Amino acid sequence: MSRNQIGVIGYGNIASKIVDLLLRENIQPVVVVRNPDKAQALEDDYFPAQLGSDIRPIFTTNYETLEQADSIIVTASVPNEVLAATKNRNSLIEHNTPILCEIASKLAKNISKNTLIVTMTNPVEGMVYILKNAGGFESRNVIGVGTAVEAARYETLISKALGVAREQVVSTVIGGHNEHDSVFLPKCTKIGQLPLLHFKLSEPELMDLEDRARTLGMNIFIKSHQSASITPAALAVNLAKAHLSNDAKRVVNCTMEVPLGFVNEMLGDDAVESDELTVTLGVLALLNAQGAEPQKIPLSPIDTQNLRKAVQNIIQQQAMVRNWSSKYALSFDLIR
Repeated sequence: MSRNQIGVIGYGNIASKIVDLLLRENIQPVVVVRNPDKAQALEDDYFPAQLGSDIRPIFTTNYETLEQADSIIVTASVPNEVLAATKNRNSLIEHNTPILCEIASKLAKNISKNTLIVTMTNPVEGMVYILKNAGGFESRNVIGVGTAVEAARYETLISKALGVAREQVVSTVIGGHNEHDSVFLPKCTKIGQLPLLHFKLSEPELMDLEDRARTLGMNIFIKSHQSASITPAALAVNLAKAHLSNDAKRVVNCTMEVPLGFVNEMLGDDAVESDELTVTLGVLALLNAQGAEPQKIPLSPIDTQNLRKAVQNIIQQQAMVRNWSSKYALSFDLIR
């Protein structure tokens, strides 16, 4: 009997949790690493029966092994020491750009154009931009976990603040995945059938929840010297699994490339003027086997102001990505 396969590129703290989660879901992980000795060591050491699974992960250096994968999760990145020195995700661009360009070129040669690629590599907006453009994939098939992380943390903080069941809290976060550009939308947040604003949280209380959700990831890193892993890993698996459905669409927070005109329709009179035709940012999307479809959301004046600022910052980040790719002589056109 054939099983669903999900590819995982890179193997560190987050990837190890992803592999365990996939095994629990009866999905076979296909893990690609650079070092053949590491692949063999992982193959020899892994005993999935301890997780109650009869499926063995595949550990390999060969991208051709990903040919049958339904989705790919990219976790590859430079070591944490680089982020530790700056506490700024944009400092990772010069290091992760060549890594992601290499991965994109290899994926383009070995997987179907309809395979969903989910990246966790930071800065996620720039890395989605690279994977999509360097690999020549459709934007609907390349997404990042991105603002899904802020949404999950926001939902957990709301459930604790209000004493409500965590699984009943559903939120929307758009914009950038960092401490400055995440745009929380309380009017789009619900607890069960009730809107969040029904619970009469004060403006300072709402702002505090947003600030804590926005900065929690970096605070975890500063305190533990490790990137947060459990929540991002679970979110990546959920996004990859959603792509397995041929029919039912799931509403998800994710990061993807959209036309700048799409964003400007939401911004209205505060539209961003730029030579860029597209921008990669956190959106609300419908996701199934056909890929992700971004959804337009009505914004309040303050939401519009915050999103406009986020878009301007992300456009600058895209320019930085292109600059570093040219320094490494990595042309998107040449790679394709």
